[in-house]
Amino acid sequence: MPRPKTDGPTERELEILRILWGRGPSTTRDIHSALNEGLNKKEQAAYNSVLTILLIMREKGYVTRDESSKSHVYEAAYKQDDIQEQMLYAFIEKVFGGSAMNLVTKALSMGATSKKDADKIRSLLQEMAAEDGKRK
Repeated sequence: MPRPKTDGPTERELEILRILWGRGPSTTRDIHSALNEGLNKKEQAAYNSVLTILLIMREKGYVTRDESSKSHVYEAAYKQDDIQEQMLYAFIEKVFGGSAMNLVTKALSMGATSKKDADKIRSLLQEMAAEDGKRK
């Protein structure tokens, strides 16, 4: 039975994808070790749990598996930007009724924007306005 469609990877799946994006193709053992780095025994994921999650991720299409060697090697099937865009789009649809402006307005009104980030946002808006002006 196929798994239900989701708005994107789960938190644990995202952790595994971050490992694969950072390290590149990896075995289950490599991923298991990276997930458990710096965690105490109680917080560590079991090897079989990691393997199960990888199998689910493969079924969902988030990872591919190279079976040419004894240890199967997993690789992210999508670039990080692609997943971020998919998840952000779903989030904007679900929480902000499809309005990117409402998302940005809310984020900026929360006051957590540094001067450096605000300057980058202004610069990006100016670039977008200049591009829009060229199209007209």
